[in-house]
Amino acid sequence: MKLGLYWSYATRSLARGGQRTVLAIFCVAVGVMAIVALQLVSLSVNQALISNIVEANGGDIRLSADITPLRRRDLTVLDQLKRRGRITDYATSYDAGGTISLPSGDEATFSFIAVSNNFPLVGQANFITPSHNLAIQQVVTGNNVAMSSMVFQQLGAHIGSSYRVKTFDGRLVSIKVAAEFQEGGAFLGPQILLSQATLAAAAGPNGLPLPAEYDTVYTTVPSANINSVKTQVSQALPSVRVVTAQDLLKQRQKQVDQIELFLRIVGLLALFIGGIGIINTMQVLLRRRQVEIAMLKTTGYRQVDLYTLFGLEAALLGIIGGIVGMAAGVGASYLVRSVVEKAFFLHLAVVLDPLTIIAGVLIGLATALIFGLLPIVQASQVRPLTVLREINEGVKTSSRLTTIGLLVLLSLLFVTLASTILGDVVTAVVAVYGGAGVVFALALGFGLLVLAISKLPVYERPRLRMLLWILLALGIVVASSLVFGGLAFSGMFVNNALTGLGYSVPGTYALVVLGGLGIILLGGSLVFLLATIVNSIMMFTPRSWKTAVMLAYRNMGRQRVRTTTTLTALFVGVFAIGLILILGQGIKDAINNTLSTLFTRNVFVIVSPNQRQAVERQLANLKGIDASKTLVNPVVPQMYPILVGGKDINTLLKSISKTDKINRGDILGNLSDMEGFELKAGKKNLPTIQLKGGRNLSASDVGTNNVVVNSQLQYAPVRLQLGDSILVQSADGTVTRVLKVVGFYDGRSQTGNPNFASILADSAVTEQLGKSFTLEVFSLKVDPSALPAFKKQLNKSVPSAVIFSVIDIDALINQVLNNLIIMLTTVASLAMIAGLIIIANAVALAMLERRREIGILKSVGHTSGSILATVLIENGMVGMLSSVVAMLLVTGAIFALSTFVFHVAIGPGAGLIGLIIGSTALITMLVSLLVAWRAVRVRPLDVLRYE
Repeated sequence: MKLGLYWSYATRSLARGGQRTVLAIFCVAVGVMAIVALQLVSLSVNQALISNIVEANGGDIRLSADITPLRRRDLTVLDQLKRRGRITDYATSYDAGGTISLPSGDEATFSFIAVSNNFPLVGQANFITPSHNLAIQQVVTGNNVAMSSMVFQQLGAHIGSSYRVKTFDGRLVSIKVAAEFQEGGAFLGPQILLSQATLAAAAGPNGLPLPAEYDTVYTTVPSANINSVKTQVSQALPSVRVVTAQDLLKQRQKQVDQIELFLRIVGLLALFIGGIGIINTMQVLLRRRQVEIAMLKTTGYRQVDLYTLFGLEAALLGIIGGIVGMAAGVGASYLVRSVVEKAFFLHLAVVLDPLTIIAGVLIGLATALIFGLLPIVQASQVRPLTVLREINEGVKTSSRLTTIGLLVLLSLLFVTLASTILGDVVTAVVAVYGGAGVVFALALGFGLLVLAISKLPVYERPRLRMLLWILLALGIVVASSLVFGGLAFSGMFVNNALTGLGYSVPGTYALVVLGGLGIILLGGSLVFLLATIVNSIMMFTPRSWKTAVMLAYRNMGRQRVRTTTTLTALFVGVFAIGLILILGQGIKDAINNTLSTLFTRNVFVIVSPNQRQAVERQLANLKGIDASKTLVNPVVPQMYPILVGGKDINTLLKSISKTDKINRGDILGNLSDMEGFELKAGKKNLPTIQLKGGRNLSASDVGTNNVVVNSQLQYAPVRLQLGDSILVQSADGTVTRVLKVVGFYDGRSQTGNPNFASILADSAVTEQLGKSFTLEVFSLKVDPSALPAFKKQLNKSVPSAVIFSVIDIDALINQVLNNLIIMLTTVASLAMIAGLIIIANAVALAMLERRREIGILKSVGHTSGSILATVLIENGMVGMLSSVVAMLLVTGAIFALSTFVFHVAIGPGAGLIGLIIGSTALITMLVSLLVAWRAVRVRPLDVLRYE
């Protein structure tokens, strides 16, 4: 009997709630949507990066010679291991890098990977056309190649299409598309696979085939031998990076864990904001039923019965919201997955995990019950006599203690829910209570700000008292500035002290927290000053405007808790989106400025020496080229260091420890290529460098082996000094030279060495060492408007010329950053959506509570338009306040990141900040307009007769 009554009461109450019920469902649904969508995406990322880890590694052990490729003689150690049965087999590959000229004159750039005839040892690419049942060994023969979908789509290719590929080492290779495969596993990024025999047959820069090189070797190893083989190969080939499948698994697992943690925390944040909306909605729902609750109590219902009635109502809200959020989350996962794919150049399979989807309903139920607990208990404590006699008893100490206890219980329950979502109790405790502390500090600051603004007077005519308000606001700004300075100084002092003791992370955290509090305080005072100035201007506006502003101010003060909650929720979303957009734009601007200042020339043409004259003839006829800035330098793209400062290179590589400031890649990268300069007197072709020690090359170095190298080689374990020698060998092993160090350029400076190679020498030395590998690099200054025609003509006349443009590099970087910004903004927008739901919730509840007030205002002459204007001003101010404070904090965060993390000056764009602030205010006003449109059109007679 009771169960039936409970059910009918709960369902009818939800039906009576109407718009309030819908808003409560939305509050639950938006949080569940974020959780389900982001967890489904994290499962897709997990599957893409971790499943079939041996296939992703290319075998049990992978050798990566990223900087200095291996030669055939280096593989003898693997041949020996194979003969002894220590390894089963090995396959090789070499990425020569490639470009294809498009009809528009642009270049399609990709990895041009030559593979051995037994590649891959494990697994296969995911072929799309002409058939799924293909093998690379069958496809990649002769000039036939397998092409990844990214390149296939960029070229507009089809099976049978023919192209000519220009490699970065000066070869021109004819290919024919035989198959298309999907990126994923070991086949990540844009790439074309061809056979090593085909690449080896292609003529090099001097017209002869180049020696075989290998930058990656894949091996299959019996499980019992993996560790010993890794150790043996690392000792025999110290220049390579040896990666086992387990090493790759740990690396990718760490990446996946970080991505999953980020996505889950964002979802948890949206769920928390939605929970706040649940509290607000249920408080109003139950407050409007106080007489009903009193009647239930007088008829014998106990508090336990009321808990059951209202708990069932909250549970139904949670279940319905969970179902709606679950369905919306599945749809949103497709959107988030697509932007993640573009940001990380991954193909993510659609993963619709039933447990994750069904868990959305349970999360919705748990959220509604947890956040509905506080209003349910508060409503159940109503005394019938107090309600029926309309007595205001005030807030008792016991009620305050009960509220505090409920908040503690609520936090513990939410920690339990968060730990199931995040998968770790400690992380959940830090996230919930750390976030709660930040939210409490924000809410306290916003509460004081709302209180101060609500007390501002709106005068009919100019008065001296208004000047006192402005002076008070100025004094608050000055005091806040002093407090901000004190907090910033304290944060820097604590940071320096903890960093000196070896605790850099806690020090940085202390600096961020103290500096953030100071920025929030200063931002709030500036907003109050702005509100005061705007308020003084209102004295000169029509009376109707004054009334609207005054009502908006007072309405903000009447519901300070709800207004503060709305400000805080909206602040979180605006801060996240603003930080991503402004930081991303700042990084793009910094990169653009660095590229424009680093390179005085914006186009580089790379050809073999026998094509130098052909390029020079074309340059004489092409338009848009500044001939006075044209330079031609010989470059050796690959050579091998043997002795560095008298130390064997292999011994140096083996001696590197984790504490050294330079790693194996730095050593090899700084010694594996060379650029030559015409140093004769009268030649304006000296290296442009940021000198760190010694001297630059000059005319006195003509015909000598003197070189300038990277200052990083001065660090341990190399410890190179001025006058030391470096013994290097040509790529084919036929020429060796002893180089003498006469200078160091600043390897850590952004403008340290804007040249094409790490070692800078006389051009005669470069040509001797490079031999058939030598390339000629034309450094040009080309008018950007003439660049497409320049590329088109040069590609036509000198097909093997490789053209690099700073403009294209800048565009590529901007594309990557834009994809990343879109991905992060999409994820952060889930929290923003939750904030907008809170706005809609607050406006709807305010309209319901002010229904009688609206009727009275209309009966005394106010129109629907004037009342709606008051609502728009009130919520527009809410959006303005939250966004202004958020942008001030974003500015401080960007300053801290640029100073302590990126070490690059990143300036927040004033235009973008203004756009975000204006957009936030406009969006909040639009949401308010949609929600309040019908509410303000109520007829006064209907309200005053029945309310």
